[in-house]
Amino acid sequence: PAPAEEAPAPAAAVSADGVDRSEIERNANGSEEPSSGDPELWNVDNCEVDILVKYKMGGQMWYVQSRMRENTAKGKPIPGFPMNKKAEESGRYYSKDDVEFNQASTNFCDAAGWKAIQEQNPPAAA
Repeated sequence: PAPAEEAPAPAAAVSADGVDRSEIERNANGSEEPSSGDPELWNVDNCEVDILVKYKMGGQMWYVQSRMRENTAKGKPIPGFPMNKKAEESGRYYSKDDVEFNQASTNFCDAAGWKAIQEQNPPAAA
């Protein structure tokens, strides 16, 4: 018989940076693609996503982030919820458990605006 695979260790409820990553399955602590030095973190489908950083085009994190940005520009909520204080204070329109928050938010921008934001928020050094 093949040896049993070890289950990954459960994430700590709240990490040293004060962020609850207990539900995160992808990109915890920017493990797959780095977050910015001062990230605005969102839990979207159990993925940790920094809405501010530039992810590798065509990758999963880029795709999820692109949908987040497009939703807010179209008057639709981000399909996830804030993970840290910066995300909470952003006042962005989002939905969690079929409840919508910040519906009147104007915190969104066009492609040129996001490009400027990405340039101001480079990935954190490893």
